[in-house]
Amino acid sequence: MDFWLEVATAQYAPAILQFLKQAQQESPFFVMQQDLAQITAAQLGPSLEQMAVREDYLMLLLINAQHEVGGMVTLAPWPNLAETLEIGVVVQARYQRQGLGQALLAEALDWVINYSVAKHVRLTVQERNQPAQKLYAKLGFVRIPNSEQLVLDGQQQQVSAYDMDWEVET
Repeated sequence: MDFWLEVATAQYAPAILQFLKQAQQESPFFVMQQDLAQITAAQLGPSLEQMAVREDYLMLLLINAQHEVGGMVTLAPWPNLAETLEIGVVVQARYQRQGLGQALLAEALDWVINYSVAKHVRLTVQERNQPAQKLYAKLGFVRIPNSEQLVLDGQQQQVSAYDMDWEVET
């Protein structure tokens, strides 16, 4: 199936919500802070339009001809840390291991270099998610010493995790 990249806008709000709900069901590694049952497409749409014009937020979608979301990457400010963005990526289970996650991450990092003032990109990865750890390391992310923590996974179970950092080359 052919996918292309699109910046998330209001027209994709229903497909994004459907994708996020599916991702929550498919993966113990995908965690949302918000309760998706409490968010409507009408509420999400204006937020997407605002994010699309900011230099500290990005949501890129893998979209196909049926307007299905096959994957997503997001960048948002890392709380309380200047010039640092948090990155998150998720790909539908049936499209994993096809290079789509790597393509999404590479595109987002390129956006950081060319359009953002951020100097660092960070993420939190679960210890048990070894495929993701390898992908992040391949793209230049490094483990932050002493960042180990317990986080809730997609099933609300505590799991070990740590932070990784990618530095913008100057």
